[in-house]
Amino acid sequence: MKQNKFLVAIIGILIIINLTTLAFLWNIKKGFDGDGPGKHRHEMYFERKLGLDEVQSKKFEESRRRHFEKMNSLKKEIRKLRNDLSSLIKEQSESEAKDIIQKIGEKHAEMELANFNHFNELRSYCTPKQQQMFDSIMNKVTSHPRRRDHRPH
Repeated sequence: MKQNKFLVAIIGILIIINLTTLAFLWNIKKGFDGDGPGKHRHEMYFERKLGLDEVQSKKFEESRRRHFEKMNSLKKEIRKLRNDLSSLIKEQSESEAKDIIQKIGEKHAEMELANFNHFNELRSYCTPKQQQMFDSIMNKVTSHPRRRDHRPH
C-alpha cells in the first residue's frame, strides 16, 4: 500500500512538471510569434520608449512581421548559395565560386537595404517628438558593439 501511494505521488509530481514545462514552452512560442506577454525585447523597448499608441503598435508589429519574412527568405537564399559554393570546392572552379560569392554579396546588400527601409517605415509611423526619440534609439543601437548576427531586424 505504501508503495502505491509513493508511485501515485511520483506520477503526480511528474504530471505537474510536464504541465509546467508545456506552459513554459507555450509562452516561449508566443514570444517568437510576437503575441501576448512574450513579445520580443526590441518591440517592447520601442513601445515603451516611444510611447506608441495602439494603432502605431499594430503598424510596428505588421511591419516587423513583413520584414522578418523578407529577411528569412534572403537568409534561405544565402544558405543555398553557400551550399552551392561549398559543393564547388571539390571541382576547384574559381570562376563559378566568384559568381556565387558575388550573388551572396548582393543578397547581403539586399538585407542591409531591407533593414534601412524597415527602420524608415517604422520611423514614418512616429510623431515628430517620437521621431526624435527613435533617432536617438537608433544612434545607440548602431553605435553599440554587437555580435555579427544579432542585429535588430
